[in-house]
Amino acid sequence: MVFQSIEYLLFLVILMTGYFWLPLRGQNFLLLAASYVFYGWIHPWYLVPIGITTLFDWGCALGMDASATTVQRKGYLIVSLGVNFSILCAFKYFGFFAENVTTLLTAIHLMPAPWVLQIALPAGISFFTFQSASYVIDVYRKHSPACRSLLEYATFVSFFPQLVAGPIERAGHMLPQFRALRRPSLASLRSGFVLILWGLFQKIVIADNSALLAGKVFSIASPSFPVLWGRRAGLWRANLRRLQRLHRHGARLRTAHRH
Repeated sequence: MVFQSIEYLLFLVILMTGYFWLPLRGQNFLLLAASYVFYGWIHPWYLVPIGITTLFDWGCALGMDASATTVQRKGYLIVSLGVNFSILCAFKYFGFFAENVTTLLTAIHLMPAPWVLQIALPAGISFFTFQSASYVIDVYRKHSPACRSLLEYATFVSFFPQLVAGPIERAGHMLPQFRALRRPSLASLRSGFVLILWGLFQKIVIADNSALLAGKVFSIASPSFPVLWGRRAGLWRANLRRLQRLHRHGARLRTAHRH
């Protein structure tokens, strides 16, 4: 499901109709169910890797919390990170690795024809992998207590507004919000509506139209010197904006932590 679609609009209206009138556990359960519907809308099997990541990291963090020695805590950390990055590498790099190995075997006549394996990459897999891994690392370093509730933790990992496009959130910022009852206010509804409209404007008007121009530039086989450096400057500006957003986000987290 994509944000700029009729399906998402209907999904959001249905979700918000009953969300604020539920008790705390009901709100979290509805958010989790909605997040899984959102993520698995087109490809339901996407729920398998995020489900495995959630269960392993939740269990490993509890194991760390109950461990008496640093060696035991480090063991749980290694298992957690091993599972996380094994899943990530399997989806992102196994196809590339298999293609190169079969090409090599074909070249030395050990395989009659190249064997091609295409694995679909789940949307947002890097976001939820690193978000979940950051939680485990925080628990290992004792920067954050282990989350006892699987419902709260699963909602934190799969929270649909930032699941497929980021930003990567820290557990210390998000988990306390899932432990507090949410009730609507005119100010929060107005702020949320404005943010949604602004995000849609940036995506549909600015990003989609910029992509048309960028696609033409990147499709040039032998770009001229001004075009080449113009493209490079654009990438530098984009990376600088990302760093600025990360800096602002870190500053907000530090301010919230102090308070």
